[in-house]
Amino acid sequence: MTTLTSITNDAQALRRAIGLVPIESLNGYEEVDERRVAQIESSLSSSQELVNPIVVDRERSLLIDGHHRVRAFKSLGLPYIAAYDVPYPDDRRVQVRSWRWTTTAPLSAVRGAFDSLAGSQPGPWKVTLFDGSSRSALAEQSFVTPLSAALFVNRLTLSLSAAGHVVETTASPGPPDGDDVTGRLSIEMTPTVGKREVVEAVRRSERFPHPINRHLAVARPLALNLPLDVQTDAERFERHVARLFEACRVQLNEPGIWHDGRLYEEPTTTFVKR
Repeated sequence: MTTLTSITNDAQALRRAIGLVPIESLNGYEEVDERRVAQIESSLSSSQELVNPIVVDRERSLLIDGHHRVRAFKSLGLPYIAAYDVPYPDDRRVQVRSWRWTTTAPLSAVRGAFDSLAGSQPGPWKVTLFDGSSRSALAEQSFVTPLSAALFVNRLTLSLSAAGHVVETTASPGPPDGDDVTGRLSIEMTPTVGKREVVEAVRRSERFPHPINRHLAVARPLALNLPLDVQTDAERFERHVARLFEACRVQLNEPGIWHDGRLYEEPTTTFVKR
């Protein structure tokens, strides 16, 4: 198995971790936002490039990160997609973070939606409404399963959005400098939907509503800008990647870089022309 040390220090180990996977072989655990899929389809059709590989555990046929890109590829009739292969059980390589949902909606509106959607049962999964400034808990529902808790959050946020209130998602814990949630209400689900829940959802062919969690994949490659036409054939793809490694040196980036509208909290890799 490729180790953390080798993947961050050995360009050949990184190269071996980048490959093509058949889309039909991947098992996901999260639903998609069709609007986002349409945006990605449009971008792919225009640029004819995949900016970042998806993240998978190829041995387990597990789609870790990239549900929207996979759906867009499938919609465009593309059978393969470039992927970064990581061993999912290895906590040194893959970590999981929660999302939290924040809103500037008045407390009365959020409490009203929170109470009207009640249907909780005593259980280990909690959905809590916090005051963003004081972090005091204002309301809480409990659930037996992570899926039922996630569906409650989904119904709650959709209800608020339908009423014209802005709802945003941020990573929890947030960026290194923290999120300014002063004046907002925060909806949080605990504990994190982690690896065990992801594997169990796949086993049961269940899908969580989007978004449910966020995976940090150490040394994931960014900004490869891989042409779609080289992702139709394994040998052609390997030749393209080989040329990329010959023409560039691999740069390991510290956590906390922004790329393509996303903050990456894990170390990442990029390619710099020699």
